[in-house]
Amino acid sequence: MILLLTSSSDTNADLIIAWLKQRDVQYYRLNSDNLLDQYVYLDVHNNVLELHDGNLNLDEVTVVWYNKFYGFTKSEYFHTTESKVQPGDLQQLQREFSILQDFILRTLKNKTWMLSPFHASMNKLHNIRAAETAGLHTPRTHVVSTKKKLQELHNSSSLIIKSMYEPYFITNASGLYSMFTRKVKQEMIDKLPDSFFPSLVQEEVPKVFEIRTFYLHGSMYSMAIFSQASKFTQEDSRQVDWSNPNRRVPFMFPKDIEGKIHDLMNDLGLNYGTIDFIMSESDGEIYFLEINSTGQYGMISIPCNYTVYKDIANQLIHMHHGISG
Repeated sequence: MILLLTSSSDTNADLIIAWLKQRDVQYYRLNSDNLLDQYVYLDVHNNVLELHDGNLNLDEVTVVWYNKFYGFTKSEYFHTTESKVQPGDLQQLQREFSILQDFILRTLKNKTWMLSPFHASMNKLHNIRAAETAGLHTPRTHVVSTKKKLQELHNSSSLIIKSMYEPYFITNASGLYSMFTRKVKQEMIDKLPDSFFPSLVQEEVPKVFEIRTFYLHGSMYSMAIFSQASKFTQEDSRQVDWSNPNRRVPFMFPKDIEGKIHDLMNDLGLNYGTIDFIMSESDGEIYFLEINSTGQYGMISIPCNYTVYKDIANQLIHMHHGISG
């Protein structure tokens, strides 16, 4: 059986399941938030989960697809409980829930995974070093915590600033706010205190276009994004001007770059993930930026007429048959 570990809001899972259904393959979708919002019973001495729609025998699982299996803050339980308890209490409940999730993952540890959760957590700093080791170009990268050091770096080259962790979305009464990549400007530095929270800055590499690649078991689905054609997306293509969206076209890497990407993914223990690159305006070289192991690939597949969802389903089925015989 193919097990999909995800959340109820994951539309990628919906589209992959549609192909699994067409191939008449046994599967089960386990949404992390449903473990909170619906019936669940676990006897820790066996590997059977009793759930709202039947029993899930973890011993019968052959292949696991893992994507966004967190869910506590996405659950109805979180939203109904948030206003009733203290923040520290809510954090404790989240830690308690993480033990259940971790138990499920550990029980499945020796199964065959498409994206193992034990390799899914990405460290941008480590990945920059790993990309360099694989022979890929990378922007000069620094972590700074003082105005003086930031000014020194800014005096020697143009800089951008981005989050060290995954971007954080802030929601309040006035709207939704996201963290985008931004160019460091002098007026920004002038307003800073002498010391601040350690922050990631990189040497700015002027770009011709951005490249987003979905990597699946050695296959690459790449898209060039002509972000420089719009003032809204010149710093970060995620800040889309929907009245005039960027042109997006299929892209193929030179063979030597493909080989280096394979080396990088093998070194990181990843068979699945989304990778961001840019093509430099000054020398035409391709620069690695970052990897998101659970990044979105619909925005690659649909504009470029790729068959990513079908290919993921087929790969899962191939892995399943390779185990079940």
